[in-house]
Amino acid sequence: MVRMITADLLTELGYEVVAHGTGEAALRALSSLGAELLVTDIGLPDMDGLEVARQAVLLSPDLAVVIASGAQNNGDEVFTFLEKPYDAARLRRAVGRAMQAAA
Repeated sequence: MVRMITADLLTELGYEVVAHGTGEAALRALSSLGAELLVTDIGLPDMDGLEVARQAVLLSPDLAVVIASGAQNNGDEVFTFLEKPYDAARLRRAVGRAMQAAA
């Protein structure tokens, strides 16, 4: 449900969204798509969202990454963290920060 709502919000912000329910599926898609942004939850059914983000930037070093989590960034990660629960305005700001960081 959260994935669908987030996808709808990102679509409203003007992004073309490809949504996947597992980290493995997302990484497969990223390797063939040329995406500019990854928004991932920290808790995925098959792997940790941080690991998805780490592998994704190895595939695409200029990729902007937003990690949705119930916890704040502990400072060890270079990704943009978006604390749950979030709304459209907070998602938009997080995406903007991630895009700036990736530029």
